[in-house]
Amino acid sequence: MLTFSKKKLSLIFCILTPLFAFPAEIPDLRIGFQNDRYTGGFSTNNDDAFTFGFSLFSGFKNFELLTKAESYTYRGFEDSVSLKNNGSRIDQEEFIALYKFPKLDFNKVQLKSKVGGGLLAYGNLGLEQIQNLNHKTRRISGINVPYDESEHIFTPKLTVESEFSFNPCDIFLKTTNFPISLNLWADFDYAFNFNTIIDSRIETVFGKKSEAFFALGLGIIENYNYISYSSKDFESWSRNGPYFSYFYDTGFFKFELFHFFNSNFSYGNIIFEPTAFSRKKTWKSTDLILNTGISFSNSKRFMTLDLQMPVPNKNLLFIFKNSYLLSTPLPYACSDPLQKSTRTQKNESRILLGAEYLFYFDRIEKIGKPFLSLTAGLSSQTKSMLDYRGKSFISNFPSTHKYVFTTQAETGFYFFPEGFFVIKNTSIHPFLSIVVNATAETNPFSMEIKLGQKASLDF
Repeated sequence: MLTFSKKKLSLIFCILTPLFAFPAEIPDLRIGFQNDRYTGGFSTNNDDAFTFGFSLFSGFKNFELLTKAESYTYRGFEDSVSLKNNGSRIDQEEFIALYKFPKLDFNKVQLKSKVGGGLLAYGNLGLEQIQNLNHKTRRISGINVPYDESEHIFTPKLTVESEFSFNPCDIFLKTTNFPISLNLWADFDYAFNFNTIIDSRIETVFGKKSEAFFALGLGIIENYNYISYSSKDFESWSRNGPYFSYFYDTGFFKFELFHFFNSNFSYGNIIFEPTAFSRKKTWKSTDLILNTGISFSNSKRFMTLDLQMPVPNKNLLFIFKNSYLLSTPLPYACSDPLQKSTRTQKNESRILLGAEYLFYFDRIEKIGKPFLSLTAGLSSQTKSMLDYRGKSFISNFPSTHKYVFTTQAETGFYFFPEGFFVIKNTSIHPFLSIVVNATAETNPFSMEIKLGQKASLDF
């Protein structure tokens, strides 16, 4: 294992990064942004020390390139006597190149394998400045805690990945008309003298992976760290053991989420694929609709995902709504202002079922369609007291939790007629809507403005 100065380390990554521009034609380019605020409504969004991450992926015919950067922050607390903060932070960056072996077919079962390696860097890589700049723009106080290590670790890394896939309808029902596949996926990562990660999962995929699709998965991951850093240890603990995942691809915009059962933590990855605009357009009709967006009120922001299924009456759709609060922690709640060991945080998520009706008007058909949806379900509301003394915030969250019956009415406008703006097998429709919520609480009514994208997928 080698150590490098920050200046040398930055120079090495600057030399590696331009490799993404070679060759000039990139069949697959993806830019990702990871955060534990994207919970999918499955967790209470408590702090797991993962601050943020971003990635750049390039896929070619026979190989792939991936660069990732992640920041971890353990906030710590100020002791009321010594005024010393015991928090810490660490940054991680890696560059990986993978060779893709030719796909193998074994009597309706496919095997895909990749092998490669790269470089992993760990230490003070300057990501603290990005975090505190984000806090400054949001008018939140910065997180000023020291880095775990003054030296910078720079070590080689080995990666092996395999995937088995088959269509169960093809094998058991002798038909390929239903676009579904089962995937068995496994990944092995070894960073020399640093850590080992073994990840495996089974996925049910609706649609073709070469096009837009929706996937659900169950997996298990094991993290083995050979060097202990408090900020990284928290993250490794929270992302260990069995997990649930889902992934959806709506052409240009993609999203994946992982929820870990042992720790009850979640994190998500928002992905943009600029090269999707150059893909072959295959959309002809709609099999499944995915609506994604953000709704705003005076004090809250919700990230939303709606699954819609068309029924024989083409004006009517069954709808499943999932929305969750992109929460911001409330001010510290502690009797001693110098001992900032606790703070409160609110989180809210909604699961709703109902129907949506599309209105057709000849005069505006070429512009788009107005819609109205009525749904009802449960809102899960949590208020947590986060404790940053030692590792206690990992295992103990004093909190209050309640479920509230909620009804919701949403009306808005989908822009563009179907087939006007197509990416791969998806017809894209931006939309703007007004959302009214009614609950059995002290303040029963609330209103939100929602901006988003309707993606009509053709499997």
